[in-house]
Amino acid sequence: RNHGLGHAFLRHVERCRLLLYVIDLSVDDPLDQLNTLRYELEEYSKGLSERPSAVLANKIDLPQSRDNLVTLQDCGLEVLPASGRTGLGLTKLLVRMKQLHDEQMLAEEEAELLD
Repeated sequence: RNHGLGHAFLRHVERCRLLLYVIDLSVDDPLDQLNTLRYELEEYSKGLSERPSAVLANKIDLPQSRDNLVTLQDCGLEVLPASGRTGLGLTKLLVRMKQLHDEQMLAEEEAELLD
């Protein structure tokens, strides 16, 4: 009980074209946090975790976060460090999310033309 992402949230995620994993860099093992999220998405719906995605590495302003960022960068996804408290990295995050969205929309349009 009180574990997992919840079915209502997972139904919402199924409708998303692009996923942004928000990972807390202040925890001991942020890569484990990401892997747990991806596992839960796959358990809910095969292929869901394979959608276009990026990682928001949050709390980059904390001292332990720099070391954890290095570990997280081996996850195979684009990692965007930011701090909600200080605003560091948020503009870059927003610009990159718009780029990823536009790339995904273009890919979907091209796929429709080929069908």
